[in-house]
Amino acid sequence: MKKYMILTSALVLTACGGENEAENPAAQSNNNHEEQQEEANVETTEGPEEEETVDTDNEQTEDGDELTSMQEEHDEETAALEAEVEELEEELAEAEEQLEASEEEETEAVLEHEEPDVDFQAEGFYEQLWMVMDPPEGMDDWEPGSTAWMDADMEIDDAFASGTSAYTSPERLVFDWMSEAGWFDGTDAFDETAVRSRHEDAGAEVLVLQWGLRDDALAGEDFRFHMEEVDGAWGIAGVEQRLHCRRGITEEEGRELCQ
Repeated sequence: MKKYMILTSALVLTACGGENEAENPAAQSNNNHEEQQEEANVETTEGPEEEETVDTDNEQTEDGDELTSMQEEHDEETAALEAEVEELEEELAEAEEQLEASEEEETEAVLEHEEPDVDFQAEGFYEQLWMVMDPPEGMDDWEPGSTAWMDADMEIDDAFASGTSAYTSPERLVFDWMSEAGWFDGTDAFDETAVRSRHEDAGAEVLVLQWGLRDDALAGEDFRFHMEEVDGAWGIAGVEQRLHCRRGITEEEGRELCQ
């Protein structure tokens, strides 16, 4: 009886063991399927990440190339500007050298200049600037000329005379005298009127020069006013006259006239 029970237990164990062994292939298959599914999931999950990483790398490469190109352009522009600045600096330095040389020449000229023994105020003061007295056509035998200064045949009103005038400027006095004499009324009677003045220690001289008179004998006429100052007021002390004759000079009663 005891032997039978042991044998039965062995059989039962054997049978149980067989069932477990029979069941193991299915369990093993399930485990394998789950592992394959997990690997597939891992592969599915990891695939897009790898592609995204590749795209990001490409974008970074393109951005890097663009930055490099921009930097190269910037470097070229900077180099061009620096070259232009250098050229301008050279031109400026050359101009400064020329200016300095010119200033030195002017300084040397001033230092070497010797004041000539000439009275610049007097030289040319009495000359007509437009004293061109070519004789009219058909009158080649005539010799144009200018008379010497002589006392003018005119009376001076007390308003302009020395000692009674109230003018503080000799030039203003002469302009008023010209207006009073009607010189500004007929501007078509001459081509030019010039007024010159110079002051001296003892007084002043004022010249009134007329040229281009509408006269077949008289080309121009000049007046020289001798001015003096009395108690701060300027007046005419004397007047001299000079004639510019087209056809020559003649004398009448000891006075030179145009013929």
